Amino acid sequence: MATDGRQSDAAGPQRGPSENPGAARGSGGSLASATTRGFAWLLAQTVGTRILTFGTQLVLAALLAPEVFGVMALAQTAQAVVVMIHNIGMRDILVQRSHKLRLWLPHAFHLSLVIGVLAGLLMAMLGPAAAAAYDEPQLIGVVAVLAITPVFAALQQVCDSVLRSRLRFAAVAMIEIAVTVTTAVTAISLARLGFGVYALAIPVPVAAAVGYAITAKLACVGVPLRVRPRRWPFLLSSGGKLGLSRVFLLLAKQGDYVAMGLFLPTAAVGLYYFAFNLSLQTVRLLTRSLVGVLLPVLSEIKSDIRRATRAYIRATTVLSIVGMPAALLQALVAVPLLRTLFNERWWDAAELLQILSLAMAFQLVGQSTSSMLKSQRRYTTVLVLTAIQAVTLLSFVFPAAMLGDTTTVALAVLAYSVITAPLRMIVSVAPGGGTWIDVCRVVFVPALAGAAASAAGIAAAEASVGGAVTTWLGASVTSAVGLPVYAMLVRLMLPSASGEIASMAGRGLSRVRNRSRSRARPAGTGTA
Repeated sequence: MATDGRQSDAAGPQRGPSENPGAARGSGGSLASATTRGFAWLLAQTVGTRILTFGTQLVLAALLAPEVFGVMALAQTAQAVVVMIHNIGMRDILVQRSHKLRLWLPHAFHLSLVIGVLAGLLMAMLGPAAAAAYDEPQLIGVVAVLAITPVFAALQQVCDSVLRSRLRFAAVAMIEIAVTVTTAVTAISLARLGFGVYALAIPVPVAAAVGYAITAKLACVGVPLRVRPRRWPFLLSSGGKLGLSRVFLLLAKQGDYVAMGLFLPTAAVGLYYFAFNLSLQTVRLLTRSLVGVLLPVLSEIKSDIRRATRAYIRATTVLSIVGMPAALLQALVAVPLLRTLFNERWWDAAELLQILSLAMAFQLVGQSTSSMLKSQRRYTTVLVLTAIQAVTLLSFVFPAAMLGDTTTVALAVLAYSVITAPLRMIVSVAPGGGTWIDVCRVVFVPALAGAAASAAGIAAAEASVGGAVTTWLGASVTSAVGLPVYAMLVRLMLPSASGEIASMAGRGLSRVRNRSRSRARPAGTGTA
C-alpha cells in the first residue's frame, strides 16, 4: 500500500486513532484482563439495555395493537434487503486491520458513506413493492422512514471499529445504552401521541443518528475531505465475502417473517414478532457481550490458532452452561409473565415464546461462532456456512407457513437452531484441533442437563402445587428444584467449566468486597 494514506485527510488537525492499538489499552496488561474487563462492561451494558428494552416493549404492547407490530415486522423484511447491500462488514474488516487502522480509516469512511446513501435510496424505492407483495399499504411510508437509517448505520460501523480496536469496551457500552434510551423515549412518546406504526419506525433512524454522533465524538473521527476511490476495491475485496455472507444471514433472520407475511394474517405476524423479540432477551444478553469482546481479542492471537481455539471453546462452554438454564427459565415463565404484565390480546403469544426461547438456547452457541471464524479471516467459510443456514431455514419455514400457523413456524425455527448450532461450531473449531466431543460438551451436555433438570422441577411442581408452567407459584417451585439439579448435573458432566464459573464468581465477589472495604476505610488509614 502507498504510504500517502497515512497523511491527514480531514479539515484541520485530525486526531486519528493510534496505529498501535495496544497503546490505547493503558497499562492494563494482558489480553486476558482486557477480555474480562470488556466482557464485564458489555455484559453490564447488555443487562441494562435488555431491562430497558423489555420495559419499552411492555409499554408499547399496552399502547399498540398486534397489527402494528405485524406491519413493522414486514417493513423490516424490506429493510433487510438493503442491509444486505450496505452492511459489508466494514467494522470487522477494520478491526482485523487494527495495526493499520489509520491508513484505512478515511477510505472506509467514504466508501461506507456512498454505500449507505445508495442503500437508503434503494430501500425507499422498495416500499411500494413490499406494500404490493404483502397487501399492506402502510408499508410505503414506513419503509421510507426506515430508509434514512443506512447512512448513519454505515458510518457508525467505521467509527465503532476504532473503539473496538483500542478495546475501549466501556465506551461501546455507553453508546449502546444511549441508543437504547433514545429509542425507548422516542417510541413511547410517539405511541402516546397516536403515531401508530410510525412510533416503531421513526425511532430507528433517530437512534442511528444519535449513535453515529456519539461514536464519532468518542472515537475522534472527523470527516475526511480527500476522496480516493482507487483504494475502495481493497476494502471491497475483503468485504465482498462478508457482505455476501450477510445476504444469506439476513435471509436466515428474515425468512420466517417473509414466509408468514405471504401466507398468514398481519395480526398473526405481529404476535410472532412480539414473542420473538421477547425470546431474544436471553440470547442478546449473553452473546452480544461475549461476541463483542471475542473478535478483537481473538484477532490479537490469530497466529496461534490452537490457542485461539482453546480460548473460544472455554468461553462458549461457560456461555452455554449459563445460557441454557436462562433460556429454559424464560420458556418456563412465559405463561405467567404474559398474563401478569400484558393485556389479554397478547396471551396467545405464550406458546410461541416458549418454543422460541428453546430455539434461542441453541442459538446462544451458533451466534458466537462468527467471532472465531472472522478472527482467522476465514471469510469463505463464513459465506458457505451462512448459505447453508439460509437454505435450511427457508426450506423449513416456508412449508410451515403454507401448511400451518405461527406455532408451526416457531417449531421449524427450533429445528433449524438445533441443526445449525453444532454444525457451525465444529466447522469453527476443527482447524484448531477442536473435535465433535468438544462440540457435544458445549452444545448438548448443557441441553441434556437442562432437560433433565426441567423435568425434575416440573414433576415436583405438579406434585406439590399443580400448574407448573401456568402460575408463578408453579414456576417458582420448578426453578427451586430444577436449578440445583442442573448445577449438580453440569458439575458432574463438565467439572472443569463448572469450576471456572465458580472461580469467576468468586473473583467477582472478592472484588466487590474489596471495593466496599476500600470505600468504607476512613481517609488516611491506608497502608504506606
